[in-house]
Amino acid sequence: MTIPGALARVLRWVTWPVLVLVLSSGVFVAVHVPQHRELSAYDEYVYLDYLDKVPTDGFVRQWDETGDLARDEISCRGVRGYGTFGEACNTGTHTQDSLYPYGGRNSADIYTPVYFAVTWVMAQPLTWMGISLLDAGRLVGAVWLAVGLVLLHRALKRVGVPDTLSTGLALLVLATPMIYWANTYLSTDAALITVGGALVLVGVRVLQKKTAVWWLIPLAMVAVAIKVQAIAAVAIVALFLVVHRALELRAEQRAQPSGLVGRVVRDRYSWLLVTAVAAAGLVQVAWLSLRAAAAITENAARYAAIEASSPLTLAALVDEAFRFLKSPGSTGLSSGLVGDIVAPIVAALSIAGLVALALMARTGRDERLYAWVVLVISLGMGPALALSARLVAGYYFALPARYGLILLPFFVVAAALLLRDARRTGHVMLVVGGVAAIAAIVT
Repeated sequence: MTIPGALARVLRWVTWPVLVLVLSSGVFVAVHVPQHRELSAYDEYVYLDYLDKVPTDGFVRQWDETGDLARDEISCRGVRGYGTFGEACNTGTHTQDSLYPYGGRNSADIYTPVYFAVTWVMAQPLTWMGISLLDAGRLVGAVWLAVGLVLLHRALKRVGVPDTLSTGLALLVLATPMIYWANTYLSTDAALITVGGALVLVGVRVLQKKTAVWWLIPLAMVAVAIKVQAIAAVAIVALFLVVHRALELRAEQRAQPSGLVGRVVRDRYSWLLVTAVAAAGLVQVAWLSLRAAAAITENAARYAAIEASSPLTLAALVDEAFRFLKSPGSTGLSSGLVGDIVAPIVAALSIAGLVALALMARTGRDERLYAWVVLVISLGMGPALALSARLVAGYYFALPARYGLILLPFFVVAAALLLRDARRTGHVMLVVGGVAAIAAIVT
């Protein structure tokens, strides 16, 4: 492709919705980051330590201690909602482990370095301007957010959703507490909106035969390397496309009768989708093997004694099954009045979209299939993560609602499909989303 051709292709993306979403994301994050004096309660302290160590250590080892930078920041800033931790601000070496969360341990060792490495690279130009590593990392959240919302918009556009409706819904997402806590603080959750948006868009393009199915394999591997919760998004896309393919083969079977199961099993398209899920799983297996091999075992006994665990009962598993369906867009912590208003709206639209598409008689086959797949995977995600945590880490805790951010783009697609054909809905949603985004920025 020539340079003019590549430029023309890029410019085709620069539509008014893209400009609105990019600008809104940048302003939203840029306004809020300077207001964050304290660290986020959602593990920002250990994420900062990981970000600080990734250029020198590569990744944080299991049972590793947090370093001086993170300890000094938490000593100076404290934690929002929890108060002060650590020793005096700017004291130099912070040696009293018991004064820091998790007894001084970095609990982010479960994560691969992918998110931290990418964020560190993007943060460097900001640090050259004198911005601290913490605030630079927070500001990078604008990039993750903008890319994610643009990808979601492009996916909705491909399924016939008007620009006004897709942009309004994306702006509503921006105003949710989930995005506030993920993208205006340093958090591994910041990348989930991008990962989810990318999987939605590529899944749609594969369905429409605009992108080869094998592209899902490297995308799935990268997605799960960024954060393991992305396996749910990979499973949604793969399961939908496999069942859709099976229905296509069944339709063909009427003309050429043969065993449907056998045809699906032998089908190259289906095998590539199964390979995408398997490859994503292998990424996590490889990472956990490396993590175990590199563990600082001499610290294990000291830190294992302070691990908190809850009983993993049948009732707990049932609760986890509904964890991410109960309140899409909410994390359990308020982001202010605007977020408290917007979160129930997003939840209502999402749940209404999934239920209506799944049960309404007028729903098309693909829309009905999509809704059922999203519902099934959303219900299974919580118990699967809980069981995995018990197996891998040896303990269980009630999963944070923020892990459901990876599902939010899929919920928004359901809402958009439900509202797609309603008259004037797009213009109303654009106004509502625009007002919500502006209010979330200025308050």
